[in-house]
This record gives sequence, C-alpha cells and structure tokens, in this order.
Amino acid sequence: MATGSRALFGREVGWLDRSLVLACAAGLAITVLAGLLQVRFGSHPVTFRQVVAAVFDPLVWLRPNVLASFLPGDGLTGALGFERSFDLPTETLIVWSVRLPRVLVAALVGLNLARSGAVFQAVTRNGLASRFTLGVPPGAGLAVLLTLIVFVNVAALLPLTAALGGRPPSSSSTPSPGRGDLAGVIVGTVLNSLQTALFLFASNLGTVQAAIARTTGSLTGVDWQQVRAVLPPTLLVLPGAVLGARESERPPPSAVGASDSSAVAQRSTCPRSNSAL
Repeated sequence: MATGSRALFGREVGWLDRSLVLACAAGLAITVLAGLLQVRFGSHPVTFRQVVAAVFDPLVWLRPNVLASFLPGDGLTGALGFERSFDLPTETLIVWSVRLPRVLVAALVGLNLARSGAVFQAVTRNGLASRFTLGVPPGAGLAVLLTLIVFVNVAALLPLTAALGGRPPSSSSTPSPGRGDLAGVIVGTVLNSLQTALFLFASNLGTVQAAIARTTGSLTGVDWQQVRAVLPPTLLVLPGAVLGARESERPPPSAVGASDSSAVAQRSTCPRSNSAL
C-alpha cells in the first residue's frame, strides 16, 4: 500500500497514481481542443486562430466588468458597481455571447453524466450499471411532465423535481447486478408508458413542446443563463461524489489480503452514503 510520502510522479499516492494523472491530463487536453474546434462552427465564419484569440482575449480576461457580465450576469454586475456597457471585437463578442456558453454547457452535462455513471457503478457494484439500466431518465422525464402539466405552480422548481424523480431507490443491502438491471429496465418501461399517457392530457401545444425539449435535451438557444444554472451544483457535488464513490468501493479490513472475488463479496455497504450518492 503506497504511503503519502511517496512522490506522485514517482509511483502513486494512495489511489492517485501516475497513470490516472496522465489519463486525466490527456482527457482534459482533448476536451479543451474539441471545445475550441466546436466554437468555430456557426453562421459567422471564424478561423481557428481567431477562435483562440477570442477565447483568450485580454479585453475579456483583464476587465472585471466584462467577465462579470458573462458569468454572474448583468444583475450582479450592476450590484457590484461594475459598468455594464463595453465594446468587444466582433469575433470575441460572437464567441463569448453565443458559442462559448453552448460548449460549456455541453461539457458540464457530459461531466455530470460521466460522474453519475461512475457513482451508479460504485454503489451497485456493477460495471455495466448506467442511468438507463436503472430507469433514471424515465423517472426524471415523468417528474418533468407532471411538473409542467399537472403541478404548474411549482414549475420554478423543475430541476429539483426532475432530480427527485430520477433518483433510483436505495437499498439496505448490496443489490444483485442482474436483478438491479432487470428491475431498472422494467421500471423504466412502466414510467415511459406513463409519460406517453400524460401527453394525452396536455391541452397546450407549447407545454408539450417544452416537455419534449426538457426530456430529450437540446443545446439550441443555450446562453450564459444555462451555464449559471449548471455550474454551481456541478462544482458543489463533485468533491463529495468522488470521495463518496471511492469510500463506497473500499473493502472492509477483513477483505485485505483476500482474493479479488472474496474482497468484492465482503465489501460492506452503507445505505446512507449510497442514498446520498
């Protein structure tokens, strides 16, 4: 077992080893490059060099009022006493106002989906577990439909209701992988049927279109408002999810030194931590 005194790039520190660090660095570099390439596309032609210059434009990064207008928004910018009017080059304004928010939301959504998959696999002890086999999207979709069609007075709490609807049931014991997957598929089928039935009760076509957009997902019309909605909870739960998933995978002391199959069989479960994850 590696100790904290070992150098990170010498071998490993706890569960953090050189291979993991290099894989994370390579993945981050690829994500940044792909994001810059994606920013190029749009109705206004922009070269890759112009994209890089616009994303790292000093007129944005060195002016607090410009950054504040994009990130916290105009309301908080005015509350902080910053000037809300500014001039930027055309390419910089297009990239920061239209294209960059779309790429950031896509990256944050991908991060959250990957993290949720890792958490599901850690909690269920099943390497094939995913949100689809556990019936998470149908549950969240049904909660969205109920909020938009039936409980319209709480539409402002739509993200919260969707999260509660997509929360898989917790168990006091380690679930059987096959049984858990089968139950998730069955529950998902039933919830999809209920979603279809709810569409028949919607009399407003705009509500139906909004529900479809919410359940299928789209980056059309995404701006900094969506970035501000996704970024805080992503940063808030990221450390807890990583540490909690690692703790959930940790075998009990009696399993140390045992074979791999014995260690997996002896892993303890904590219903509270699993439910929180």
